Amino acid sequence: MTKTIPAKPTKVDGTIKRAQAEFMVASFDRMKSAKAVYDMQDSITRDAIDRMQALLIRLARTRMWVVTGENKKGKKERIICDLPHDAIWNNALYMAVQMLKDLSYMDIRVANFNWPVDMCIECGAEIKPVRKKGR
Repeated sequence: MTKTIPAKPTKVDGTIKRAQAEFMVASFDRMKSAKAVYDMQDSITRDAIDRMQALLIRLARTRMWVVTGENKKGKKERIICDLPHDAIWNNALYMAVQMLKDLSYMDIRVANFNWPVDMCIECGAEIKPVRKKGR
């Protein structure tokens, strides 16, 4: 019985893994902020966000181009690789929450969506209350 020896990882494999890892980190950061808003919604609004997210996942790309280097003529070589499914899910949740936020900013109400009072609706930064002196 012969065993096959796994191929040695190439430079391209390392480039692809780095690109996928960078994409995962970015999508995780987006998901954290969206999950905080999602968790504070009621069940009707969560259902609306879940349906939007499911539609976005169906429409999402599942692959991305990764630049792997340059050829002899100086042109960039690219390869297509799969996106991690967690990253697609994270980005879809973020996009669904952002769409509802933008609609609420334009006074269009979807379900019972409420943006957190302590977050800026334009940039998402935390708003700290200002204490007045002398009180």
